[in-house]
Amino acid sequence: MSRSEPRRLYVQSGTAPAGGRSYSDDMPLLAAARVADPEAELRWRNWQARGLEDDRRTAKKMRGVMVVMVAALLAWFAAQFV
Repeated sequence: MSRSEPRRLYVQSGTAPAGGRSYSDDMPLLAAARVADPEAELRWRNWQARGLEDDRRTAKKMRGVMVVMVAALLAWFAAQFV
């Protein structure tokens, strides 16, 4: 390494393979990892859809709570200046 060349520092993870390779290079996708049961796939999609609906309902509730909190904070600030 010459003086003009910048010094390079490397951090080696204890779990990562050396040599810059990624985990996907070492671990091929197994056929057993794929879902072969169409009913299981349907249950998974339905579960995801229910979760999405629950998330939307929760977001709507939280939006209302935040609006009330901001309104209360603004009213408190206004009361301090009157």
